[in-house]
Amino acid sequence: MIISLAVFGASASCEGITELGAVNFDKNSSYFDAAGTATLKQLLETQQTSADTGNGYLLLEFAFNRNAGDDELKKYNMWLAERRIERVKSYLTNAGFGAVMVSRIRTAVDTESRALALKWCKTSDEDQGPMLADASVAEHRL
Repeated sequence: MIISLAVFGASASCEGITELGAVNFDKNSSYFDAAGTATLKQLLETQQTSADTGNGYLLLEFAFNRNAGDDELKKYNMWLAERRIERVKSYLTNAGFGAVMVSRIRTAVDTESRALALKWCKTSDEDQGPMLADASVAEHRL
């Protein structure tokens, strides 16, 4: 069973997801490299020229295997995932990214990755009302 928890009560629906790339991180680091910076700069350029940013949101999705390691390692991995997401959010916000950003940490995966996936989620006009500018979503398997 998968449960999605929305902080701040934000609900976000998605009619279509477009993969925009990923930002990679070194092991045990929350800093992205030059390739990650280039990916984010490209995202910013695309967003500035697109008239479609009002009809969707940027999904920042990070995944890690919550079953790997002991309790301390699990706690550390969650902390590191949150830092990585916040680092990308801060970069985009400081650069003037104007679209809604939603973050999701997926712990119900069996593979390890140090990449933060960037996805554009298209929504219908009626879904835009109560959505917050900075909602966070966590996904857990029970």
